[in-house]
Amino acid sequence: MRKYLLLFVFVANTTFAQNIEKLSEFKDRFLENPFESIRLLKGNVKSFKQTYMEVENFNKFEIFSDSIPENNHARDKRIKINVVEKLFFELNNKKQIVEERNFDDTNTLTYKKQNQYDNAGNLIKRDVYEYDSISGEKYQTDLITYEYDTNGNILNIFEYNEQKQKLSKYPVNYDHKGNIVEIVLTDFVCNAEYDSKGNVSKTEIISTSTDLESEDLRVAVEYENTFPTIVSIYLGKELVSTITDIKFDDKGNILESTDIMAFFFNIKENKSYIYCYDNYNNWTKKEEYRDGLLHNITEREYEYY
Repeated sequence: MRKYLLLFVFVANTTFAQNIEKLSEFKDRFLENPFESIRLLKGNVKSFKQTYMEVENFNKFEIFSDSIPENNHARDKRIKINVVEKLFFELNNKKQIVEERNFDDTNTLTYKKQNQYDNAGNLIKRDVYEYDSISGEKYQTDLITYEYDTNGNILNIFEYNEQKQKLSKYPVNYDHKGNIVEIVLTDFVCNAEYDSKGNVSKTEIISTSTDLESEDLRVAVEYENTFPTIVSIYLGKELVSTITDIKFDDKGNILESTDIMAFFFNIKENKSYIYCYDNYNNWTKKEEYRDGLLHNITEREYEYY
């Protein structure tokens, strides 16, 4: 659980650069935390491709049939599907992400993340590269290393500059039971609380950035039996958005949630999900519906050892 919390922190780190208009995207990405998704995989998965598609749903508009685009979904003639991004995940035999590659809607490689682990399975290094959309030239944007004690507890996180010189050192703080309770990084602080069983019961990520897009942004997550039950986002002291009524199936996949946009007249949006599975019980297709209308589709193709 401590490793999962640490991995979630670094997923969230990339999100604070988003502005207030992308809060819904942040919450969706949190619930689809790739590290948590990997943990749920069944069988000896070697790699998988993931394609995310957004749906333009014309059913909610008063339009004539001859104005609907030709690119239709087979099940509903009044929607259009657009590929947004494609991801490729390569795993080791311990079901850990070794490499992640991201492609845009034109199949152009946009970034790559590479992870290295020690013999005990601890993440010890992460390299992040971005690619120029025109020349295809690769350049490194992040280099992070992790230091552990003899018991496998992470002690420090190090960031490096472009010359691979140590730029910053971030200690990891524990409680008397050995649970991570605080990590302080450049632009945010992550705090965690635990229940009597040692499972995470609450996390809070607080932006310390002076960037206007993320200043005073705070995300609080409450858990029950390791699953998130409430996700709340604040701007300063004001609650701006919440996810509640989060339900999961017996495989650990999200089934339903309610999104409340407090900063916009408390408008509610109900989300539900439908899955298709392969013979290993790993989902190969996920459809997300918002207020009953198809909003996006995610498909996966697996390769097994």
